[in-house]
Amino acid sequence: MTRRLPALLLLILLARGGVADDDTAATDRDAAAVAEAPVVDAAAAADHVGEECVVELTVQAARLFDDGSRCFLNSRENHRDADNFTVVIFREGLARFREADIENPADHFLHRVIRVRGVVAEHKERPQIVVEEPEQIELVDEPATADAAPE
Repeated sequence: MTRRLPALLLLILLARGGVADDDTAATDRDAAAVAEAPVVDAAAAADHVGEECVVELTVQAARLFDDGSRCFLNSRENHRDADNFTVVIFREGLARFREADIENPADHFLHRVIRVRGVVAEHKERPQIVVEEPEQIELVDEPATADAAPE
C-alpha cells in the first residue's frame, strides 16, 4: 500500500495538471468568443439579454454615489426612460477603476461614446451590463453603427 501512494499522488498531480490545461483552453475559447461578440447599439440591447456582447452608447447621464457603492452610466438623460441602457459599476469594480487612475468613472465617461463588453442583464425591465474591470469599457471616437450616434 505504501508503495502505491507515490504513484497515486503522481496520477493525481498529472490529472490536476490536465484540468488546468483544460481550464486555460476554456478561458482562451471564452476570450475569443467575447472578442468576436457583436457590437450592439444601446437601443437594441434589450434584444440581447443573457448574451455576451459589446454595447455601444453615448453616456448621456452618469452618477457616482457619494458613499462609493456604485456608479451608473446611462444612455439616456432620464434613467427611467424605457429605452435607457445602464452600465453599472459596483464598489469592487470602482476600486479597480481607481487602480487604473480613473477616480470617477461618471465624470470620465460622461458625454463620451463608449463600448462596454459583458453579459446583458435585465434590471427593472431595462437592459444593463455590470462592469467589474476597467478593460470592459472602451472609449470610441466614432460610433460603430449608424444607430449609435448620440441621442
